[in-house]
Amino acid sequence: MRGTPAEPDDAPLTDKTRRRVRTAPRWGDRGAAGDARPLPGAGTFCAAVERPGGDRGTDAERTRPEGDGGRVRGRNGPTTQDDNERFPFAPSVRQTWGPGTVPVHKEPRVDPRLQQVVADLLDEFPVETVVDGALDEVRAEVPAFRAVDADRMREDVIGALVLARDALRSGVDQGGSESEALRTIGARRAEQGLGLDAMLSGFRIIARTVIDTILDLARAHDVDSEAALELTRAVWVHCDAAASALSAGHRAYTEAPDGHRLDDDEAALRRLVRGDLGHEALAEACAVLGIDPHDTFVVVLAGGDLPDVRRRLVASYPDPAADRLVGLATTPPHDPWGVPVGYGDRAVPAELRRSFQGAVDAWEMATVFGVAEPRHPDDVQLLRAVHALPDLGDRFVERCLGHLDDARRTSTRETLDAWFAAHGSADAAADTLFVHRNTLRYRLRTFSEATGLALDRTEDAFVVWWALRRLDELEHDGSAS
Repeated sequence: MRGTPAEPDDAPLTDKTRRRVRTAPRWGDRGAAGDARPLPGAGTFCAAVERPGGDRGTDAERTRPEGDGGRVRGRNGPTTQDDNERFPFAPSVRQTWGPGTVPVHKEPRVDPRLQQVVADLLDEFPVETVVDGALDEVRAEVPAFRAVDADRMREDVIGALVLARDALRSGVDQGGSESEALRTIGARRAEQGLGLDAMLSGFRIIARTVIDTILDLARAHDVDSEAALELTRAVWVHCDAAASALSAGHRAYTEAPDGHRLDDDEAALRRLVRGDLGHEALAEACAVLGIDPHDTFVVVLAGGDLPDVRRRLVASYPDPAADRLVGLATTPPHDPWGVPVGYGDRAVPAELRRSFQGAVDAWEMATVFGVAEPRHPDDVQLLRAVHALPDLGDRFVERCLGHLDDARRTSTRETLDAWFAAHGSADAAADTLFVHRNTLRYRLRTFSEATGLALDRTEDAFVVWWALRRLDELEHDGSAS
């Protein structure tokens, strides 16, 4: 590995991750005795280590039988694992072996004398910077990941890496939260159409970037080689356990009953609307769906998974995590569908990701506020502001309706909603409410006298509109009084 001077934290990650520290082992290097330090992947680091001369032994010889007292059975009988030089990670890991398999449980153990050094390095570990750089490399080197939603993948990896950092710092995965999160991510990648090999290839890139960054931190802080190697060993073993958890989650999904998996056309649509596909992958997805890559479509999101909603769409797939249906339509929806609906801009298949993102924004706000009509992202910009500023909305509610009891507040809301829906026409609002227009005008005048807000003034009308939308949000959040 090349030794280079320490660089500032804001140095480009792509440059930093190419550096190595001489005292640390490199991925796949072989020691003097011929022992291989294997890459992280579906298998384990320790089980793949070769004996001197390249003899890996048999599964039975590498198996730890029950009741063997913490010893690993080798060719010449059982030996204590911590004394077995063929396992370079043995000083940093306590393992339980399943019959004829790889280790199924691991706990990183950093030397107590070095624990504070390790904790200090982990405290300075730049999680988000590392993740952003690693994911750029993953998408560049593993094309399958280009079909995965980048924001969701970033969120997944940051969450998992924070849990891993905490586990390494404390020496234990509290409540199994990290393992559970990794299994969930593995299942999600399977549902997104990623194969196991592709998923683990991406994981290897992330793991390599993590270790390179830790070594850079160690060098920048003049950490001695013993501490750096100890932490590297612990992280390697932790990465191995993470790969096993990801693989377990992936297999749990792919081996699940067919009812829990997407059909080919549904999986193709998911890749199309969530990914950045190359020409061949794009053509394949369009062929599976039977659509022309030069035609234009609108991505539509609808709450639930109702059969009559599916019939309105050219193609669709269920998104159970958000309890919604994602589909393509040839024209934007206008009439109410009976559920919250959001739709994006019209786009050709190669650009449907942009339409999908707009549909998500619109659908989220339509759901939060209980909007009956289909919504485009341009329609919900003010709703997003109301959602982002709940305290301001509460103050407006108090100013506009705080003087009313529940019954009068309900009737006043109906009157004001009708007036806004009629674009300020008292006559049209009266027709909607089936009341005389003078009755409606009297209600509006009474409201203005009580609040000091004149609806014919734009500023006052805007305050009233904001208060009504805040009440809509509270009502659909289940907290309205």
